[in-house]
Amino acid sequence: HNMINVEVNKVKIVQELIKIAEEGSGFFTYKMPKFKGYREALKLSFVYGIKDWGWYVESGLYISEIEKEINKKRNEFLNKILFHLLNIFVILIFSILFIFLLIRFMNQKISNNFNQFIHFFEYATKELKDIKITELNYKEFKVLANEVNKMIKERKKINVVLRDNEEKLR
Repeated sequence: HNMINVEVNKVKIVQELIKIAEEGSGFFTYKMPKFKGYREALKLSFVYGIKDWGWYVESGLYISEIEKEINKKRNEFLNKILFHLLNIFVILIFSILFIFLLIRFMNQKISNNFNQFIHFFEYATKELKDIKITELNYKEFKVLANEVNKMIKERKKINVVLRDNEEKLR
């Protein structure tokens, strides 16, 4: 088709492309007329003028195709974001579950250690029994148990001295 005199909305398309080419290069948006093999739609073209030869090179895309590609890329980007957010969420859930189980495990061990001390103090007035340090899980409890065991050892010595002195007094 000879588009030299084609006019759409009072704009002569080829004359506008030539003007832009004479200035060097640039973009031009226009409504492409309906020709055989072409559809009537908005089009964005880039024009580049080749002054030495009196030519111009023009290439264009339909705006609807550009918008379609932009929407496609936007959707791909949103899907990637959702995928990464889902991954982060899954990792977060597993991390929270792991931390919860770890805290529960440690809490059980600490409770067991406290229970050993509570049991010891419940029977401390009746029997002088050492705390089994090897059954404790934490250094702090082992240090306390060691000091308690020293106290029991000292108390046993004092009890022996008391019994001896009682027997001497009888």
